[in-house]
Amino acid sequence: MISEAALRRPVGSTLPATALRAFAIGAFSAGAVALRIVERGEPFNERTIALVAVSAFAGFVAGGLSLILANWCGRGYPAPRVALLAAAFGFCLFPAFFLGGFSLQHGGAELVYSLTNGIDAHGLRFLASRMVFEPTGYVVIFGPNYFFPWAYPAIVTAIGLAALIRR
Repeated sequence: MISEAALRRPVGSTLPATALRAFAIGAFSAGAVALRIVERGEPFNERTIALVAVSAFAGFVAGGLSLILANWCGRGYPAPRVALLAAAFGFCLFPAFFLGGFSLQHGGAELVYSLTNGIDAHGLRFLASRMVFEPTGYVVIFGPNYFFPWAYPAIVTAIGLAALIRR
């Protein structure tokens, strides 16, 4: 049963607290991926630092959007249900925003390289495909090494727990 007080409360009244929780989720996801890199015994170089930064971006955006959607869809429902809803949204949104952030990062690097070395019409079409298909392949092939067995479930759990803080 949805309470009348929950229906009268504007969704925008919780945005500053949601932004703070989204920032914390982004920091947590960056830390989880950094710990996974250390656990795998890899050195920190430009590639792994970019992976941590993209993970922070994905955690921030997916966490914030998951919290907003869960609060909006779960207005008036008990806190555990809203937390489960936020975790479900985070489960779907984090990989999507990680792929999007990685595509932007990889595509930006490719674009800068192409602009400094000259580009023609064929190179522009090739660049467009490399900005989409190559990052997708990297995420699908190498992503599980950095997110499983525990980092991705921990990030999704953190999104669900962040929904319990304000409720």
